[in-house]
Parts: sequence; structure tokens; C-alpha cells
Amino acid sequence: MRKVEIELCVPCNVIEEMLHARYHLDEPVKLTKMDHDELGDLCAFTFEMEEDTATQINREWDDTSFAGDIVDEAI
Repeated sequence: MRKVEIELCVPCNVIEEMLHARYHLDEPVKLTKMDHDELGDLCAFTFEMEEDTATQINREWDDTSFAGDIVDEAI
């Protein structure tokens, strides 16, 4: 079996808008960094935002839904 690698691209503003819409944030957010672990099974997004806005985000969010939205946008 032969392995292939594909790259799916999503504009930064789309990811920023998804986060902004999910939590009905008052202020805009800016995507500043994206990393993945060595196994490639986890992506971590880093955003910059106002301190007051950051408190609106529930960090126990449903990451599968957000990731699905990103993949849909990339395709």
C-alpha cells in the first residue's frame, strides 16, 4: 500500500470567524499560530483577543464539531 500526503488549506479569517460566531464574541479574534503534535492527531490553534473576550470562551468545547467545520471549509 502506498501512502500519500494531502494538504487542505483554510483562510485564517474563516477560522477566526468560526470561533467568533461559536461564542458570540464581542471583539474580533486573530489566529496567530497553528501546531500539530508529533503523531499528527491533534491540532492546536492559538488566537489573540481582548482579555474581556477571552473569558467568554468555554475551553471544554466540542472540538470535533469545530474541526469538522474547518475540514468542510478546506474541502
